[in-house]
Amino acid sequence: TIQTHFPEITMENLLKLATLNGARYLGIAEQYGSLETGKQPGFVQITGLENGRLTPKSRSKRIA
Repeated sequence: TIQTHFPEITMENLLKLATLNGARYLGIAEQYGSLETGKQPGFVQITGLENGRLTPKSRSKRIA
């Protein structure tokens, strides 16, 4: 939805919004949101990108 309404936002920034900024907003950035020693990251595979952008065919799958 964000990418549809704001196409100038890059995938890099979308991922930051969804990870570190989200964790900060929820007050859990000390534990989640980035890859750092002592944190508990999760990894999600995103498929169906076209030119680095999400499409209706894009899918996400937690892999770790």
